[in-house]
Amino acid sequence: MGPGSEPVKDDEVLYRRIPDSIEWYDPSVSPHPSSKAFRPKRHDPTGISLYRARHVCPERIGGRSSQKPYYVAVVRAGDLRAHGMCLLATPGDANGPPGHVEVTNLRYGNRREDRQEEWQALLADPLCREVLGPFAPAAPEKDSE
Repeated sequence: MGPGSEPVKDDEVLYRRIPDSIEWYDPSVSPHPSSKAFRPKRHDPTGISLYRARHVCPERIGGRSSQKPYYVAVVRAGDLRAHGMCLLATPGDANGPPGHVEVTNLRYGNRREDRQEEWQALLADPLCREVLGPFAPAAPEKDSE
């Protein structure tokens, strides 16, 4: 079992990346992100992505492919579970940040169900403890010579 594949503990802090280029968070309007920041997208067939604070810092979850600034919503694993959300450690590949986690019952295929919208609203407020950032996109890595 590699790093990040161990079960997610209830007291763990988790991060959700929120692109600054989309109007899902505006600190001048609200301290909480929009529920749309937690809505599954087409690339979330098995669950929305979160990252474990014990494996990655907020400045690193933008990944190498991120071209734009972003914010990071902070949630606690036990709070999600208390509302019926299921968490699964899914360590990413070598190109992504470590500590990947999916909310397996909040996925693209069921994004329009009533319960999904309720969970998205809960994740935005009150479960979002704070929003960090904005963070600059990761600098491209230089080829070693």
